[in-house]
Amino acid sequence: MACSSGSSEAPGDAGASGGTGGGAGQSSGGTGGQGSGVGGAGSVSCPTCAATEICVAYRLVGGAALQPDAGSCPPGTHVEGSGTVYCLSDFSYRCVPLTGCTGGAPVSCACASADCPSGYSTCSDPQTADWLDPSAQLVCQLLAP
Repeated sequence: MACSSGSSEAPGDAGASGGTGGGAGQSSGGTGGQGSGVGGAGSVSCPTCAATEICVAYRLVGGAALQPDAGSCPPGTHVEGSGTVYCLSDFSYRCVPLTGCTGGAPVSCACASADCPSGYSTCSDPQTADWLDPSAQLVCQLLAP
């Protein structure tokens, strides 16, 4: 399944030094806010992936709890949740080689969780949400303490 157009850089190791506005492991290399938690800036939507690749959405979650101010969140974050809402990091996206899910099996965490970036312990299958590119085939999250 090909993803929509965009550009991507490969994520580095979790905990890489961040850009302006984020601390080590908290910025995607851009400015402001809490980013994806990987060394390089990812695409803001799924890039076009090769036939042997899948589009992975990834981000850092946890840490300090930020609540929206007058319904708005800082740059690099978005409102998420029902009832009590929080500002959570936006996803970054990249194409990765599909190493599991052989024999025509549908892409899911059951067979492709190893395709998450190194250190990203949480894999989930995508859900329909305004803040997630519908072309993403896996959702990988790095849990902050």
